[in-house]
Amino acid sequence: MQKVVDTTIPRPEHPRPDFQRNDWVNLNGVWNFDFDDDDIGEKESWFLGHDYKKQITVPFCYQSELSGINDQSYHKVVWYQREFTVPAEFKGKRILLHFGAVDYIAKVWLDGKYLGSHKGGYLPFKFDITHYVKADGKTIHSITVRVEDSRSCTQPRGKQNWKDKPFGCWYTPVTGIWQTVWLEAVGMTYVDRVRITPNLDKRTVSFESYLNQVPEDGKLEFTISFKGQLVNKVVTSINERWVKLTVDLLTTEKVDAVHYWWPSNPNLYDVDIVLYEKDSIVDKVATYFGKIGRASCRERV
Repeated sequence: MQKVVDTTIPRPEHPRPDFQRNDWVNLNGVWNFDFDDDDIGEKESWFLGHDYKKQITVPFCYQSELSGINDQSYHKVVWYQREFTVPAEFKGKRILLHFGAVDYIAKVWLDGKYLGSHKGGYLPFKFDITHYVKADGKTIHSITVRVEDSRSCTQPRGKQNWKDKPFGCWYTPVTGIWQTVWLEAVGMTYVDRVRITPNLDKRTVSFESYLNQVPEDGKLEFTISFKGQLVNKVVTSINERWVKLTVDLLTTEKVDAVHYWWPSNPNLYDVDIVLYEKDSIVDKVATYFGKIGRASCRERV
């Protein structure tokens, strides 16, 4: 059954359409928020409790109107906090807490316990919180995030301005959470990431899959389809965390050609990846890929 999108949440769509699972919870929306210009939050243990003076709409930075704050002044340290529950249907699964991007240095606590940190404003990161939460739909948990964003020109900043006002081609800076935050339920053994590489000349596609651990008597199943028609289905055994597999795209009479991607004709192949352990399904991921080919180049001419 497809998950119903709650349009009352900002950016309600799944943040990873190229790596999507059905069991996930969007944590965007209203969070408690405060500036920490004196950088006293850690010393005073704000992660254990704090009387927040503001609220912010995640995933919009405090400098933007959509955040509900729209403050253009510089604040080196900011704090976020919100409560959540874990759905009961997540019980027995591994629970991951994802951050799409936080600019620039993030420290994260869960119910006052330090989970870890991440440095870099443009990449996603996650924490395994399985042993910190109860998946009962009732127990209230609390996430606290401290973010530090320097004006140093040695910090990668793209086109973000480091002065009081934008100048030249430098724009208003971004501080804090600026991409979706979400919970995701996966198997105790799961597919951590997949790299997909189409081969134009051989009419094949290669999958490099990375697992969090080696499953016992494990198998990976790849089902490729195009517009609802089966292209190929392949199953391979697993002996290590890294699995590479090449699949032929011309093995069925139903799909009699390789369909290329181009802006005027954006063909995509759908892929369902299923991970088995002892013949039981422990993880499912939906993804897709496209092939930009020479036929598309001729179309452009």
